[in-house]
Amino acid sequence: MSKSYNIFDSNDSSVNINKFAGFESSMDLTKKSFDTEQFAIGAVLDLETTGLDVRVHQVIQIGIRLFSYDRQNFKNIKIGNQLSFYQQPSQPLPKKIELITGITQEKIKGKKIPWQEVCDFLSICEIVITHNALFDRSFLEKESTTKITDLNWACSINQIDWYNKGYKSINLESLCLSSGFFGEFHDAANDADLLLNLIAIPRPTKAILFEELLLNSHKPLVRIEVANFPFHNKNVLKDSGYRWAPEEKIWFKVIYTNDLIKEKQYMDKLRNNSDFSYVVVNIQTNEKFSNSKNSYINSY
Repeated sequence: MSKSYNIFDSNDSSVNINKFAGFESSMDLTKKSFDTEQFAIGAVLDLETTGLDVRVHQVIQIGIRLFSYDRQNFKNIKIGNQLSFYQQPSQPLPKKIELITGITQEKIKGKKIPWQEVCDFLSICEIVITHNALFDRSFLEKESTTKITDLNWACSINQIDWYNKGYKSINLESLCLSSGFFGEFHDAANDADLLLNLIAIPRPTKAILFEELLLNSHKPLVRIEVANFPFHNKNVLKDSGYRWAPEEKIWFKVIYTNDLIKEKQYMDKLRNNSDFSYVVVNIQTNEKFSNSKNSYINSY
């Protein structure tokens, strides 16, 4: 259920914006009787953590919302089950994180995420969507002792062309506000629902974004690995979307396979003026958005 608010934009024009209060009803998609021949099951996942560095920070909340969609036309979205768990980190919760998320030390004291239950919940899904798949997958791989690598990950930041649709920012709060609604951000369960509402629920002035995301999530990916590129020209690669992998001492970029010919032409042109080598590596479905595999695609 939503409530409409009247606000003013920077031009002193009246704007209506709705407060999204979550989904009113849901169906149990975990039942074996669910029709998986016509409908596929997906999940939207979000995490709250003690910080951004996967090497030192920890998960304090996970939120997951299941949904189903028609395999033929990607429509007929049905809202499914929800999971939400808190977890006490090994170190005191930073005050900044309390202020951002509203999660307090008292709220999570003694709590632990049942990772096996989470993985069982996700195992029925054909796609797992997050708003930053590299971030969320990296933390889940660190925190969970159960395998999650077989999941088909999709990233709503990188696999939807937001900027060409007129959006000015790709953070979740800005995208929702630009689409005419807002909610209680920085709660993992709420953010999962807000993201699903953003990409899968049609509104009068916005196209459904789910089909674009789903189609892109199934496109094969390759990684271009560049070795021995001249240091003084590194900005050429950086400006073209390449990232430095310090452990491997290579530059790399992940692209869709159908963009490979154009990218190889670009690299071959660079080699006319520089002595370096590059290789093309196929990325398996279960390697997508894995930090350890350098397999995250660039944003549009």
